This record gives sequence, structure tokens and C-alpha cells, in this order.
Amino acid sequence: MLGVRLSLSTSWLCLVVAELMGADQGIGYLIQDARAYMRTEIVFVGIFIFAIVGKLTDSLVRILETKLLKWQDSYRG
Repeated sequence: MLGVRLSLSTSWLCLVVAELMGADQGIGYLIQDARAYMRTEIVFVGIFIFAIVGKLTDSLVRILETKLLKWQDSYRG
């Protein structure tokens, strides 16, 4: 489960970078467009959306980890 969490965080990071580099729609495009027109409130909203979704996916994997590894005596989740 640790591998799932680490790979999920790495893939999320790659997704955010890809969105910011070459997207023509989506949240990354919204952030880049707002940055070009100096609309910082939209930039912060986009960053906040990325952070919330990343935290939610990590929390989901942690909950799954707790449920799946409950049987191990050495696990302290």
C-alpha cells in the first residue's frame, strides 16, 4: 500500500506539471490564462483545487490502507 501511495503522489505531480505545461483546457490552462492576465485570485483557486484533490486521493488511499491492513499485528495506522 505504501507503493500505491507513493506512485499516486508521483503520478499526481506529473499530472499537474502536464496540465500547466501543455493543456489547452482544464485547471492548468485556467491557471496559466489567469497568470497571463494577472488574475491572482483565479490562480489561487486553481492551486487550491489541485491541493484539495491531491489531499483527498491521499486520504482515500490511507483509509483503504487502514481497512486492508487491519489484519496485521505490526500495523499501526
